Amino acid sequence: MIAKLATSLAHALAVALARDTRWTDPKLERALTADRVATFAVAVFGNRTARMATARLIAGELAVPEVQQELHRALSDLASDPSLQSDAVALFDLMLSSQPDPVVIEAKLRKLAMSPRVFGIANHAIQGVIAAPGSPQLADAAIDVMAGDPMLRRAYEDLATE
Repeated sequence: MIAKLATSLAHALAVALARDTRWTDPKLERALTADRVATFAVAVFGNRTARMATARLIAGELAVPEVQQELHRALSDLASDPSLQSDAVALFDLMLSSQPDPVVIEAKLRKLAMSPRVFGIANHAIQGVIAAPGSPQLADAAIDVMAGDPMLRRAYEDLATE
């Protein structure tokens, strides 16, 4: 599970690392291998400062009217799609069956979550959130708070070490 989360974190991490001028493309390629990002992700996810900064970031984003509108639109799009509704009901039927098969459930959930329709809606929503007024400042504030944590700084330096 952590490896999957680490892969998702890689892009966000690359953006944050781009602020640090020590990073070159070859260095990023070495740093952003799945095992190194997984180690970094475990450090971040297990860190109280990171959790608090992330919670503040999410709360701040959710207070922005444009973000609220974008998320409402995305959820409406997801909820009004008959194909997605059918797939979601079928998935819940599998989960509530007398002998649920975790492998089948995971495969169906992955297929649903990574479908072009869901991916497109999510991508559009993320772009809307990023473009919302104040979003860059909220993200910068969260990164600055996390950068001040000695344990997170060590995890970052470990990632940066060749």
